[in-house]
Amino acid sequence: VALYDFDPAGLAWPFQDAGPLVLKAGDEIRLLPADREAPSDWVFGHHLAVPGSPGYLPKAYIGSRKHHKVVAQAQEAARQVKPTIGPLPIETESLPEGEYEYLVDNKFLRSPCKGILHRKSKNEDDVSTECSTTWGSTVRGTATGDGWLHLNNGLFLPLRIAGVTIVKAVGPVDAQGDAILEESSENDWASVASEVFALYDFDPARMDWPFPDHPPLALFAGEKVVLQPGGREALGDWGFGYRVADPQTKGLFPRAYVGNREALLEAQSEADTVERLNTPASLDSRTSVVIALYDFDPSSIEWPFQNLHSLTLVSGDEIQLLPMG
Repeated sequence: VALYDFDPAGLAWPFQDAGPLVLKAGDEIRLLPADREAPSDWVFGHHLAVPGSPGYLPKAYIGSRKHHKVVAQAQEAARQVKPTIGPLPIETESLPEGEYEYLVDNKFLRSPCKGILHRKSKNEDDVSTECSTTWGSTVRGTATGDGWLHLNNGLFLPLRIAGVTIVKAVGPVDAQGDAILEESSENDWASVASEVFALYDFDPARMDWPFPDHPPLALFAGEKVVLQPGGREALGDWGFGYRVADPQTKGLFPRAYVGNREALLEAQSEADTVERLNTPASLDSRTSVVIALYDFDPSSIEWPFQNLHSLTLVSGDEIQLLPMG
């Protein structure tokens, strides 16, 4: 299925043996064997409704029906966005009052350092070279409500580094000063940030970006993405986060483009099926038997091949395809 409109007008057309195939998003396309020398990012095919007019089209412009639905949802979400949404509604963590035990975690920041230095004040540059906490260990302190922990040693720790959360409350401290650790699981981080997968490539250049004050985040199918907490009601169908491979670049992207590992495997299976069914690479080396999907009467068209005869088809006919030398 065509994911986007494709209008080749204005392009320096790279193929001499055939012209382009104009696409409208949602068109159903049948792919055909093409010139072996054609670039890998182009495919050859025709509209299902017009089998006699094949042409080249960009491979990135087609996908499964589910992929097309996701693209359509994202484009509709972009049209529904108000012209300005103001400051990005990313929520801060709701931390408990009073003294708590906190885990200092490098799960999402992925810093190459062994830990984090304490601060003498609520200033990230005001570091204490004598006190630090290693990643994966715990500290005791009180959340001040302005993005900092006031530690029991009188120093401070920021809740975030470079916009990435690094602390998580794991349990209160009792009257004797002992930590009451609560059971935690991988899902506990979901309220802070969650690691998901990009199900499809997301190229924001293929839509009219609706957020003039907020950058998009391009996604690449299969990559891990950290989805940071946001005001769900305000963000709606949009997520905010960064790619694990590039944590410094953050931006917005359609939520429908990301999912868990099971959703990724399903999307990859769909993509493999589309390519397997529609790209009969095996025709280059051996014959294949296929079924005619529609009647084909070549007398109704201007036959484009001077050196080849036409083959009349009746829906349901078994056809043996032959490699073309």
